[in-house]
Amino acid sequence: MPPKPTSLLVMCILAIIWSSLGILGGLWGIIAPFLPIGPQSPEMNALRHEGLYLFTVLGLGCLSLLCNVALLAGAIGALKLRKWSRTLLFTYCVATVVVSITALGIQMGYLNNRIFTATFASGSGGVMSPSGRAITIMRLTMIVSTACVLLLTVAWPTYIIIVLARPKVRDAFDGKFVPSNAAFPIESNPYDPR
Repeated sequence: MPPKPTSLLVMCILAIIWSSLGILGGLWGIIAPFLPIGPQSPEMNALRHEGLYLFTVLGLGCLSLLCNVALLAGAIGALKLRKWSRTLLFTYCVATVVVSITALGIQMGYLNNRIFTATFASGSGGVMSPSGRAITIMRLTMIVSTACVLLLTVAWPTYIIIVLARPKVRDAFDGKFVPSNAAFPIESNPYDPR
């Protein structure tokens, strides 16, 4: 088997780590709505039973889990230079961007305001006092964390696409091997089909 390009090897190792964390996060996203975490107020409990909240947490959690399983399978297949893994990794990139942007749109457009309102509601039993500083910190935290997630969900698939589109990586998947050693001229390369 021809040697793998270093960029592909690094991408596969990072993808295995990323997908393992993503699988754990996806499982947590599926389990979390059923656990009593966070402020135990009537407003937060009502939010946990709303359809859009459950769709976001459960539905998109399941899709995220499937995307990360596909990433893990694609990374392992890419380590073995299987052609199907390249297609699976491209599919992962498109699917994860669509799922992430959908989740972030629902998060920013609806859930952040609902969580904010439920946390600072007057009838929340004193979970948090609605001081100006606390409100500012919570809103800022929500915006910064959402921006970081958006950056990662676009940067990571972009990195995978860049690596998979490199000529040496494409050639490795096609079974072509051209040594990069300048002391070994192409004309005398036994692997060169020319």
